[in-house]
Amino acid sequence: MLEHKITLIGTPTCCRYKKMRQTVQDAIKQTKIPYTLEEINDIANLSKHNPISLPHLVINGQLAFSQNPPRAKEIIAYLRVPSDF
Repeated sequence: MLEHKITLIGTPTCCRYKKMRQTVQDAIKQTKIPYTLEEINDIANLSKHNPISLPHLVINGQLAFSQNPPRAKEIIAYLRVPSDF
């Protein structure tokens, strides 16, 4: 089974970012899908994104969710869709 690359982009002090991070961890625990989690929250990288649309959840290089944290079942469904990663 291939490992998914999950990237969270946003500021750790943001409530939506915290919720999104927790939801990702909960979804992964439920499915036991192998993954790596990268968090991008430094100013240099954040300036490349529209701050109004943050946080972002990127899965395997594709923007999966933006702004509002998804539910765990939405993340699980996204991870189970075959992709070319």
